Amino acid sequence: KDGKELWRHEEEFVPHNIHKTYNTFASSSAFIDAGRIYINWSTGTNIQALALDHTGKLVWKNDHVADYIHEHGTGISPVVADGIMIVRSEFDWQRDGKVYTEDPEQQKWKACFVGLDAATGKQVLYQGAHSDWVLDTVFSRDGSHVISVGRDMSTKLTEVETQRFVDNITSITPGALKGGLQSVARHPTRDEIVFGGADGVPKIYRIHRITKRVIGDDANLISVLPALQGRIFGVDVSADGKLIAAVSSSDGRNTRTEISSAIRIGGARSFICCSIGVATDCSSVTASAPT
Repeated sequence: KDGKELWRHEEEFVPHNIHKTYNTFASSSAFIDAGRIYINWSTGTNIQALALDHTGKLVWKNDHVADYIHEHGTGISPVVADGIMIVRSEFDWQRDGKVYTEDPEQQKWKACFVGLDAATGKQVLYQGAHSDWVLDTVFSRDGSHVISVGRDMSTKLTEVETQRFVDNITSITPGALKGGLQSVARHPTRDEIVFGGADGVPKIYRIHRITKRVIGDDANLISVLPALQGRIFGVDVSADGKLIAAVSSSDGRNTRTEISSAIRIGGARSFICCSIGVATDCSSVTASAPT
């Protein structure tokens, strides 16, 4: 009502290097639902997580969610859906000739994402099938599967109950996808997803395969939407399932953003593009039908 502090919860952590420009020790955001507040953070060589109730009382704490190797800390934030808290661990032990750990055991660690029971903090899901950072996740319509996209240019399907990697939703043929995938969203009533990434092209896929896999196929692909300028950093689907939005950075300095939308009306799709930025505004809107 008045913005006054009601309570505070503090945790000790092992400090990491601070980048001179890009980050501080407070890098992750909290996730709040009707019953609890969920937080994850990095400390030393691992990621920790906890849940508080709305009065600030500790509900649970997990002291080791996943291994982690620091460059300048982590900016990952949790998401909770269907009673599961998803926590990602994104790191490299070496990149561009720079080595972040000399420990041979740590060099075996893999980037992954972990699912924690939102009520207890106990691990219920581990997925280490990606060969590079996992950048976004979304659940299937019934919550039985989780879909993940990552810097390895793949979209993967994992069964929650068994923690079993099921399938690559996209083609795994070299060159089929260009660049890492940054964001994924699901249709509200159908097991279909839209994702985007480095190539600037939003694509719509079905989650579950309905045909036999053939080497080199891309059978789950439903539609390829017109390309945006630059890299796509976010996608979403409206609550009624009629609108898809994708946001990209077109000049590498985040000074111009392009928003594209695909609208389904009956059996047809139309495409609307609007650019906003330093020198443009939304007064000019063009529309065309994608092939």
